Amino acid sequence: MDSERWMIKFPKNDIYQDALGTGVSFFTDENDKNIHPFQYIESMQNPDCTKALLRFAEHIDMKKIEQLIEEIPENIDEIFVITDAQNNIIKQFFI
Repeated sequence: MDSERWMIKFPKNDIYQDALGTGVSFFTDENDKNIHPFQYIESMQNPDCTKALLRFAEHIDMKKIEQLIEEIPENIDEIFVITDAQNNIIKQFFI
C-alpha cells in the first residue's frame, strides 16, 4: 500500500480556522447571539473562565501526550495507521 497517499497535509491556518473560526456554535451570549467557544476563551473577557483554563492547563502533562503520540503504531495487524512523517506533524502541532 502506498502510505504516502494517506499523508496528512493540513496548513496550520486551516487547523486554526477549524478550531477557532468555525461558524457552528450553539453557545449564545446575553443577546442570544452565537459565540464561538474557543474565541470566547481566547479573548480572556471572562476572568472566571480564564482562571478555570489556567487551572486546567496546570494539569496537562505534555510528556504523557508526547508519549501517547510516539506509541501510535505504524501498522496494526497489517492495517496502515500512521507514517513517521504524520506522527511528526502531529507532534509539531500539539507539543
